[in-house]
Amino acid sequence: MSDASKDQQPVIDHQAVCVETINDAAVSIEASIRSDTASEHLFSPRLPDRDRVLQILDRFMWLIFPGFFGPRNVTPDGLLDHLKAVLGRIAVDLQAQVEAALRYKDALDGKSG
Repeated sequence: MSDASKDQQPVIDHQAVCVETINDAAVSIEASIRSDTASEHLFSPRLPDRDRVLQILDRFMWLIFPGFFGPRNVTPDGLLDHLKAVLGRIAVDLQAQVEAALRYKDALDGKSG
């Protein structure tokens, strides 16, 4: 054997080692998440979105207190179209949030019953 071959270090595939390490870490994290009952919400239907609910409430404020909340650049000729748009957005967003709440409640009821 030549001196050059004796001094050569084994070739390490760093990319393969990294992928293996990531896979091992992912398996460990998954096991931890699955074993923690506080993480059960990850597998349940989505809760209503807090920010979206606040937007809905804000739009109701536009309707209840026009000119004090919401856009102030509505013209008399554009008022009806503005109201239709606001009510339409409220209806779509509110329906989605109520559906999310009901799906979540059904999932909870299914676990306890």
